Amino acid sequence: MQRVVVLDADQRPLMPCRPARARLLLTEQRAAVFRRQPFTILLREARPEAVVTPLRLKIDPGSLTTGLALLQEGSGEVVWAAELTHRGREVRTRLEKRRACRRARRLPLRHGKPRASSPGSSREPPRLITVRMACPSRTPCRKAGACEAKGRAQRTCLSRGR
Repeated sequence: MQRVVVLDADQRPLMPCRPARARLLLTEQRAAVFRRQPFTILLREARPEAVVTPLRLKIDPGSLTTGLALLQEGSGEVVWAAELTHRGREVRTRLEKRRACRRARRLPLRHGKPRASSPGSSREPPRLITVRMACPSRTPCRKAGACEAKGRAQRTCLSRGR
């Protein structure tokens, strides 16, 4: 059962009380709300003679949440317990989103696929070079029809030749 943290008028910690007793003190105007999380009341009168039994704080660290518990030293009864949720993953996802937005601003705009016929393109297809067969006179034919007329076919290859 959760207990309500109690402070006296000088803000010295006293023993926590049950929620029903805290409501009674608040309705009778003998206390005021000091803090909402964790719920803490402040008594209107000082209690210097009040005896406070020692409490022990237990911490259970975890990867996503950390557990906190206040125990009474003698009986081991849980006086107050809470879970603290870490923001590690939330911070990481927000930083990744910011990084993606920055990269999108820095990158150039995407254009269409480059054409093979553009002058500076490195994706040009290999050019077919026409090699002409030499005529019996050992001079290269300047016209394709001249060799074909003599019965020789024109050949194409990938190597450069004249």
